[in-house]
Amino acid sequence: MAISINDNFFKVRNSVLYNEHVKRDIKISALGDIHLSEKLVTGRKLDMIKYQLQSQNPDYIFLLGDMIDDPKVLENPIRKGELTDFFIDVCSIAQTMLILGSHDFADEINGKGILNYNEKYWGAISNICNMHLLNNSTYYDSNIFVMGYLQTLEYYYNLIHQKKEDSNALYQDFKPRVSLYKNLPNNVPKIALFHSGIGIEEARNANLIKDYDAILCGHTHNGCVPIILDEILRYKSLKNIGIISPKKQLLAHNIRGIVDLNIDGKFIPLINSGGIIKLQECAPKFIQFCNMICPMQMDVMTITSDLDKVRREHSKYVRVKK
Repeated sequence: MAISINDNFFKVRNSVLYNEHVKRDIKISALGDIHLSEKLVTGRKLDMIKYQLQSQNPDYIFLLGDMIDDPKVLENPIRKGELTDFFIDVCSIAQTMLILGSHDFADEINGKGILNYNEKYWGAISNICNMHLLNNSTYYDSNIFVMGYLQTLEYYYNLIHQKKEDSNALYQDFKPRVSLYKNLPNNVPKIALFHSGIGIEEARNANLIKDYDAILCGHTHNGCVPIILDEILRYKSLKNIGIISPKKQLLAHNIRGIVDLNIDGKFIPLINSGGIIKLQECAPKFIQFCNMICPMQMDVMTITSDLDKVRREHSKYVRVKK
């Protein structure tokens, strides 16, 4: 039997970033890695997430991928309906940007990724009012510019370095997509969304996104760091190291917290959002206890032109009551 997660216990991490182009403060709520499944995460969990998003009253919502644990989840009409209702409810709160992670479009068989993209379902979701499915595309209004990149099977499931996401595959696919990183607007904050931030810190990849003001990612599940260690190590030299990465690397770097990318003297925050769950249903059940000691995480980012408001990072733990 799968171990369930605490129903309504959230870590809400607040950060306030400066941007000279902000006309008024912009509030963004971001989360990822819901991993909707048959038993571990169902509609009741989605309701708790929705209530927490409502309580933040954001201007924009970013959903950072891995909404489902496996594409086959969409074959269950109950789970499919729960997820659709969740998207509709979230979009009623604020303009919503959605990117997809590997679990949303791929099956894993013997360590290899097999494409299983439900074009009909995700196409229908993209037609929901206020929903913007960013598959290698952008959103632009008078307040913000957002880019969403869809990482490839070759990035997640490479045959040479199977224990690490392939930064070369990221570079080879992203570089030709010049509309995602060149000639960006200069009158609003610019945010880049990647499901996985692994490999972005490498110089040639970082150089492609140097004109962005912040990068938000999911995928790494906060390195499965328990709540007590998460707070103890928060201000130490180990603050960006996780216990284990999605590819089962121990003590992997830059998979947790906020990582500063120094690109030609410009510091760009790469924000690793910790995700709703840490070990999903497809993981071995004997290690799913991590979901009991690691809270769900949501990032709330405020972008301001008032330097007095700028604050790097502050976390609080809240319970959401239905």
